[in-house]
Amino acid sequence: MRRKKVEGIREFLEQAGEAAQEMISDVTGRETTLSYARVVKVNDMMLNGLQMSIEGMDAMPVIYFDPLYEEYENGEVAFHFAVAEIYRAFMQSIDVELPYKYPDDYMDDSDIYDEKNMSVRLLEIDRNVEYLKEHPFKDVGCGFAAVCDIVKFDETGSWRSPISHEFVEKSEYDVDELIDRALENAMIMDPPVMISMEEMMELLYRHEEEPEGIHVCPGAVSYVLTNKSKHYGAAALFYPGVAQEIAEELQGGFYALPSSLSEFIILPAVKCDDMRKLEMIVRKVNRNTVPEEEILSDRVLIYDAEEQRLKEACPKEGNAASVG
Repeated sequence: MRRKKVEGIREFLEQAGEAAQEMISDVTGRETTLSYARVVKVNDMMLNGLQMSIEGMDAMPVIYFDPLYEEYENGEVAFHFAVAEIYRAFMQSIDVELPYKYPDDYMDDSDIYDEKNMSVRLLEIDRNVEYLKEHPFKDVGCGFAAVCDIVKFDETGSWRSPISHEFVEKSEYDVDELIDRALENAMIMDPPVMISMEEMMELLYRHEEEPEGIHVCPGAVSYVLTNKSKHYGAAALFYPGVAQEIAEELQGGFYALPSSLSEFIILPAVKCDDMRKLEMIVRKVNRNTVPEEEILSDRVLIYDAEEQRLKEACPKEGNAASVG
């Protein structure tokens, strides 16, 4: 009998998940449930997936299947093949040893939520309206928000997750104070890195790491600003005192072009005076080169050395920020 085509990604995942969970239960001998999950990611990207609950194991991460559904919708894969793909994905995940439990179990874990593990990510408010409804944030001006993350580094790599409203309610801080502390801690945990574009290419060629700190080379046209881990490194521009230190090293103001969530391109202000052209360049690169999930913003910022603050180069009303 021919299976009736499902309507919509949720129905697809629920039906395919039900079939896959029976297969997983048969193979593992454990009671298994695959439940539908719709998650708002950075830049308000809506992802659809399934989360597995399996007897005797900690909660597993959500696995997203939007591309698989598109293939099914386009007639590129049959339903039974989609079930097999979901089964394969979750069987692989069972064999992966996760370094940590997942967020629901963290609320009482004082080690994980120690202040020394707090860092930040920088997001554009207009691109993350839904995401910021679900995550506490501080408006840092110029149309940007800082979200506090919990980060752990070890020999397996790193784990990162934004804090929840529930955690803020249980903590002794308000949101602004918490994120200010996270910004201060990020200076230590994941310090800023700024080097010229030319030096970065040379280090990549020699397979060497970039040095920590702000490094200015006489005559350099542009610099890359990120953090040591290169994860959400654009936030380094809003670390306490970093913008002011860059201006002091450059001996004047500068433009900050958002290259991605991971970095800003820094241009000495004397190198360019056509702010509209810079914004057009950023917009074009974002549309043609940067993956949607990695876009930070089209906004070009300028550091006013006299006023000692970041501002929008082509401002919209109410978007200036005092950042020293």
